[in-house]
Amino acid sequence: MGETMAEDSNHRDATKNVHAGTNHIGESVNTPIFLSSTYKLTEERYAGWAAGAQHTLLYSRLSSVNSDAVAQKICAMEGGEDAETFASGMAAISTSILELSKPGGLILHSSTLYGGTNHFIKDVLPPPEGLEITKSLWRFSGIDKVWKR
Repeated sequence: MGETMAEDSNHRDATKNVHAGTNHIGESVNTPIFLSSTYKLTEERYAGWAAGAQHTLLYSRLSSVNSDAVAQKICAMEGGEDAETFASGMAAISTSILELSKPGGLILHSSTLYGGTNHFIKDVLPPPEGLEITKSLWRFSGIDKVWKR
């Protein structure tokens, strides 16, 4: 979707980072800002989404031209293969916890955790069987459990 500069170009990293993810739509020099929340559902887009394509333009909370451009810029700066952007910190936190919470795992967190995250872990997260959640007071008193794994 976005345009990337050739790896062997003579441009410095900063220039490559600025231009990474640029999507020239129409005659635009830079990626335009899209204020739309939905995109036209074409057969091609639906097929891509149904096949598991992560960056399919269907609904802006899932993916958008602008969030994809930001993700590509982050990849350029950090040398990553892919990146995700989120509309809120809680969306990023809950997605990360859901992805990393596996049976036999351990979530070790501080008692000073953000209230929304604490609520998510305590009241919303359906813990996989065998997932242990340890809340420590000011010090990570349960850290020895992590090192024993």
